[in-house]
Amino acid sequence: MRLGEAEVASYSSMRAPVFDSQLANQRLLPGQTATFKCVVSGHPPAEIVWTRRGHPLLDKTRYRTHSVLRRV
Repeated sequence: MRLGEAEVASYSSMRAPVFDSQLANQRLLPGQTATFKCVVSGHPPAEIVWTRRGHPLLDKTRYRTHSVLRRV
């Protein structure tokens, strides 16, 4: 196999990211916990960045994030 063939095979296996589930609005009272779940599939795996007011959420006491990426 020549290098050019390997590159074509690599590009042909790429799949654009797809949201497998949608986020839902939540109404909470002060002090309650909200949980958001994001399921994305694609190849290569997408990078998921959770943000609030345009700034990335960093794992701290108040915010915790966890991402699961599916590879198709």
